[in-house]
Amino acid sequence: MSKIYKQPVTMQLGPGGQPFSFSWKGKWHLIERCYPVEVQFRDHQFYRSIGRDPYADCYRCVTDDGIDCDLVKEKGSWLIERVWD
Repeated sequence: MSKIYKQPVTMQLGPGGQPFSFSWKGKWHLIERCYPVEVQFRDHQFYRSIGRDPYADCYRCVTDDGIDCDLVKEKGSWLIERVWD
């Protein structure tokens, strides 16, 4: 299960432009593992229906303090889209 947040975060990028750390709820979170997630073509309509650009940059990340989350860059801004249980 997951909880959708869609809240802005301040992002620091590492080499190659991948997320390195982010600030959320007043705290910095160091990313330990991160990989890009691509939206399958069959799911494009669904993502549009929930107000998300299916072509946006999306990363599934795990932080040093155990947050398993999706970070999305849309229209030049970074969001924490969801946090997984």
